[in-house]
Parts: sequence; structure tokens; C-alpha cells
Amino acid sequence: MGEMIRFARPDGGRCPGYLATPSGFRALVPDLFRGKVASNSDEGSHLMSSLNFGDAASQDIRGASQFLKEKSKKAATLGFCMGGALTIISAVHLPDVDAGAVYRYDAEHAFMNERGRRCTTRRRQSSRGNGASIF
Repeated sequence: MGEMIRFARPDGGRCPGYLATPSGFRALVPDLFRGKVASNSDEGSHLMSSLNFGDAASQDIRGASQFLKEKSKKAATLGFCMGGALTIISAVHLPDVDAGAVYRYDAEHAFMNERGRRCTTRRRQSSRGNGASIF
């Protein structure tokens, strides 16, 4: 159902990722930490705080969306917490990303991106009180 792959980044580098193809859909999860796995919350915090968010969005996520668009018309990002921040960055700044959905990220505002496209976040409530922002 899925496999580890390496896809091209816009800067010519390569990024590892997990490609899943359930029921005719394709989902690619870039490995932003290049195989490093935290064994506790302190290690996880250290990995997250050392991540270059600009590079992760402009290179890894953009490369992933370009890879997906080789066989698909559109590509979107989905994120939770840190991934939510990267989803917002990507949805606003990357021309290859057509949409984004963020689960549990407190962002309720509208703004213009550099392409002049209005980006609005809307908070959705579920029966459990969890929210999702849709771009």
C-alpha cells in the first residue's frame, strides 16, 4: 500500500518520503527530519526547534507537491501542530500547493499572499470541540 521513496527538491537535492496510494489517491509524507526519530518529548522538541521551516516548506513540501502533480492535477497539504504551521506557510507561499487543511491550529484570519490570492482560514468545530482550518 505504501513505500519509501526519494523525490526531487527544487534546489536539486533529494528528500525521502513515504508514498501511500490507498483507493486511487496518492499521499506523500516528506521525511523532514531525514530518518531521525525522537524517543522522548525533549528529543522531539529539539528536532522541531532545529527544523528550518523555510527550507522545509520551500524545498521539501514544494518538491513533494511537484512530485504529486506529475500524475495529478492538484496537490494539497494537511498538517497538525507543527505540520499545521508548515501547511499555512505552504498554502500561502507555494504556487504548487492548491489547498491546505490544518487540524487544531488556532488561526482565524484573512490575508493576501504574494500572488494576490486572498487566503482565509475558517475554524470548523466537530462534536468533540476539535477545530480544523481550511484554506
